[in-house]
Amino acid sequence: MTHAEEQLSIPLNSIHKIKFCDPHGRYEDGSEMPFSEQMAIISHYLHNIGTPFAEPYKKKALELMEDIQQTFNTNNKIRI
Repeated sequence: MTHAEEQLSIPLNSIHKIKFCDPHGRYEDGSEMPFSEQMAIISHYLHNIGTPFAEPYKKKALELMEDIQQTFNTNNKIRI
């Protein structure tokens, strides 16, 4: 697989339509967490990794990244 084949391109005007409906992409009440919020948690964690500021995001970010990885491996949970 080439480097280009490993990347995913999503048009910016479609970002708000993406939903990962895995358990970690939901709030405690069961409602869906917006994709933008999921990405914010992941990006805050990755940006601050190795510092104390990453800790509040670590567990949720790792769970969300696992969900995303599983989604792309099974290729059947993405809705746009």
